[in-house]
Amino acid sequence: MENGDTDTKTLSTPARDNCHARLLTFILLTLLGVRAAAASPSGIIRTPDWLAANLTRPDVRLVDLRYGIEYYWEAHVPGAVHLYPDALTWPADGVSAKPIPAEVFARLLGNMGITDTTTVVAYSEVIDSLSPYFSWLLDYVGHHRQVLIAGELDRWRSEGRPLTPDFPEIKPAVYPLPLKLNENVRARLADVKAALGDKKTVLLDVRSPAMYSGAAGYTKRRGHIPGAINRPWLRDLTGEYTWRDSAELKKEYEALGVTPDKRIIIYCTRGYRSTTTYVTLKHVLGYPNVAVYDGSFSEWAAAPDTPVANGQ
Repeated sequence: MENGDTDTKTLSTPARDNCHARLLTFILLTLLGVRAAAASPSGIIRTPDWLAANLTRPDVRLVDLRYGIEYYWEAHVPGAVHLYPDALTWPADGVSAKPIPAEVFARLLGNMGITDTTTVVAYSEVIDSLSPYFSWLLDYVGHHRQVLIAGELDRWRSEGRPLTPDFPEIKPAVYPLPLKLNENVRARLADVKAALGDKKTVLLDVRSPAMYSGAAGYTKRRGHIPGAINRPWLRDLTGEYTWRDSAELKKEYEALGVTPDKRIIIYCTRGYRSTTTYVTLKHVLGYPNVAVYDGSFSEWAAAPDTPVANGQ
């Protein structure tokens, strides 16, 4: 886990995991002063009702991104294939968790029977940002047919929807990468350095206020990238891990100066939590120029020539 979150994987059953995660979400949202307003699905966000109605479509592929494969073996949404989430990152340039190259990601997609015409539905448990990370990688390779389920598996299960231990039948495919990747959704170290002091770019730090200020953290240096605005990623969500009302979110972001006319570069500790905010801005609010800094603060803090600021 990152950003100081409690590791729920030590609990013994999915039910206990869910209770712990829901309690943790409620406590964090309460501390952040977030009102858990009901929100309608927006952008790529769909309800369990949508998934139930489209579950048997031949062009739909579900991807289960939970860390505990034993949970997948026990029960998953019918038709889902399991992908261990750490398969989406590997070391690069000395950084411990960079996104895998597009060619490797394409091979993963093909092994799951996914082509460029497949509607990909990614899910995990609540409060882990794994499905948004997968969604961001799909955006990077230009895959537009994708869905995230509001409330993820936790809500699907709580509503009494069908689950199965059966593996799906998968016919491997070749996923065709586009001639040009969508580099606009990805920022690298050099991009962030170039953005320092640029009034047309907003650096958005989505870690906790304590990590932003430098009071907490476990990177080589503590603090934040100079000029970055702090808005914790959980503020975008209700206690059920669904996105809050888009009008409220838009108003709050604009009050911070995070507006659609600017380039928005989001970072956290290693890139995962950033992608939840990325989904908010890119797919819920429709901002056109949003990127995730893939190395995030773990890379920035380790670099020998980068400035770090402290305090609020």
